[in-house]
Amino acid sequence: AMAAADDKEAAGRRIKQRHSEMQDTETKFISDLEKLNEMLTELQQDKKWKLNDNQKTLMQRTIDVVQNISMVHSSLVEAMQKLPQDVNATGVLQNVEEEMVSTHAHFRTLSTCIMVIVQKKMGGEVVGDRTVGNSPKVGGEKGEFVSSLMELLTRPTRRLLQYQLYLDEIANDADKLGDMRIKGLASEWSQGFKNIAGRVNEDVRTFQRRERVQLIAARVRAMPDGMTLVQPGREFLLDDGDFREFGRAGYRHLYLFNDALLICKPGENMLGKLMHKDQDLKFKHLIPLSKVSQPAVARPPKDASSTGVEQLPFFEIRDASGITAFHHKEMKTLQEWVDTINKAREGISTATPAYQLHPLSKAPNLQELSINLSEYVVVATDQEEKQNLYMY
Repeated sequence: AMAAADDKEAAGRRIKQRHSEMQDTETKFISDLEKLNEMLTELQQDKKWKLNDNQKTLMQRTIDVVQNISMVHSSLVEAMQKLPQDVNATGVLQNVEEEMVSTHAHFRTLSTCIMVIVQKKMGGEVVGDRTVGNSPKVGGEKGEFVSSLMELLTRPTRRLLQYQLYLDEIANDADKLGDMRIKGLASEWSQGFKNIAGRVNEDVRTFQRRERVQLIAARVRAMPDGMTLVQPGREFLLDDGDFREFGRAGYRHLYLFNDALLICKPGENMLGKLMHKDQDLKFKHLIPLSKVSQPAVARPPKDASSTGVEQLPFFEIRDASGITAFHHKEMKTLQEWVDTINKAREGISTATPAYQLHPLSKAPNLQELSINLSEYVVVATDQEEKQNLYMY
């Protein structure tokens, strides 16, 4: 009996200890977020880092998201104080779940982008717009700054996992104590944070596809006037730097988005890489998938005995400018690109005109038309003929 009483007393002490630790670490976490924002602001404004406009935009968006995370977690601190006593404490977590999922998913995606930028600036290993390994060891204040920044960028992700550990321990000790109310609250909060972490992981995959576009845009130079790669709803799907374009010298780096195919020329010599450290890709052309008139097709080599690109298999894509062929040494890779391109094309909505007006030179008075077009709107003109209007 005495042993059982001692176990209950110990369980009660552990519940109070874990509850106190959870509040203290939450307060420390919010302080870390404030420090992170200070460092990101310093990085964004320091001209020594030579950030381009796209990189500065990523910094600012990350700063904004960190502020939102701090606000969400500040509301949790008060709720955590009431957790053992307040039977409505679970409702607080449910009320902020959507915002926690959104802010943490955005932050994890953007923090990865920031790591790529910093690692590249520090001379670390970066393959394209993806980080590989760790940044090189750099001494002095700059090295300390980068080390602290990298640590703070990973902290929110770890924080989401820590909640479950604390709460599961509280639930187990509450069970030993026989306090089913506290056990129920702790278990529900634990499950709530588990759901949040799972949803964050799912959303990150979608956000990463969108944020990759921003990183890619930061690398591309010689863009045509008025054209921007970052577009609402545009998502990254595939990339490969080992393509050869038929009739063109050198390699091509292809990026496939959900609505377009970007073709760039990578830096192929030391002088080019030295002159364009960040913008190492030169824009060649962009093919909107909505303009692709037929499904992409993978084909075997045109001439296996050739010493040129004709010895390699290729895929063809046809748009208004004609047929463009991209060669690659791996047929499996080509087929993956063809399948992904065609699937993306199918996902693009192509509205059918409800009514096509006559050429502009013969356009009748709209009031004289035999059908009622009062609820229709002119969305676009025919870009080829420059003379037809379509009513949608």
